Amino acid sequence: MTDMQARAIAGLGAEVFVKQGQLMIRAVSPIPPAYRGFALHPDDKRDPYVFRIDLSRFGLGTVKIVFCQDAGGRTTQVQTDFLPIALHKRPRRSRAMWVAGALGTLAAGAAIAARQRRYVKGG
Repeated sequence: MTDMQARAIAGLGAEVFVKQGQLMIRAVSPIPPAYRGFALHPDDKRDPYVFRIDLSRFGLGTVKIVFCQDAGGRTTQVQTDFLPIALHKRPRRSRAMWVAGALGTLAAGAAIAARQRRYVKGG
């Protein structure tokens, strides 16, 4: 994924889960609304793998989410009509790895910011 805007929104991928009986999808991302998730609403009565999410509170309308299968009928990827990306299914990773990666990114950002402040002060 080389599109940096798509990378920022999609984060480390997507996760499908159930919350209070509702099928949801979230981006594994440091962007809080994306991580909280969005309800998946069926979009095609003939195709149980086509859904929509409502992004109208962000001024984006609805977005189609399609789960694609391989020849064996196993779900292998998620595609949207919002971003030009396909998210491929991978084995579930622990949240500890995601948290460690996020903390590492924050630490690197803090170190760069501290260095820039020191440079501006003339040190």
